[in-house]
Amino acid sequence: RENMRQVSPARSSTRSASPESRGSQHCGAKMALQIYSMRPPRNPDDGQFDAAIGPSPASVSRKFNITSKVVRDIWNRRTWLDATRPLWTDLEIEDHRRENEGKGDRAASPNAKAIIRRPGRPTGAKDSSPRR
Repeated sequence: RENMRQVSPARSSTRSASPESRGSQHCGAKMALQIYSMRPPRNPDDGQFDAAIGPSPASVSRKFNITSKVVRDIWNRRTWLDATRPLWTDLEIEDHRRENEGKGDRAASPNAKAIIRRPGRPTGAKDSSPRR
């Protein structure tokens, strides 16, 4: 046992540091409401956020010390629905209602400008370089 190399405590574990030691915060209802109120307007053509007009998810995530994925999930109404609902526009309420009903026909809706967003890569989008 004398031959065993002593491992420093910092390298003894392969797991990353806990959220508390990194200083990250857990998102709460008040924080979600603040994050949702900071979202930039959506581009009417493709439904994407226009970061040229408002903040990017990365800049908001740095402000609140959370990941940009959490910010995008709040902005896209995937999480914290109950907390952010008071800030929803009529169009967002209609989109949410239609998404929950499973109706995908935009023409059937009285508001034809509603954007139906599906998770993942847009149809027809391709990588700039082939995958291996």
